[in-house]
Amino acid sequence: MIDAIGYLAAMVTFSGFLINNLITVRKFSLMACFIWLAYGILIGSGSVILCNVVIGGLQIYKISMHYVKK
Repeated sequence: MIDAIGYLAAMVTFSGFLINNLITVRKFSLMACFIWLAYGILIGSGSVILCNVVIGGLQIYKISMHYVKK
């Protein structure tokens, strides 16, 4: 079950590379971060957790700045 979450996170991450719209790419990245975060918690990996908290935070910031500028 835990491996399936890791594979799902990888598939969402990879599918983000197929998209040309930057804001949609950021949303896919954020979704992948949440899945990777869950995976990191389940396997007890501090590095996976930290990396995805930081990247997810940056994506939330960038997405919110996109909508504030409009």
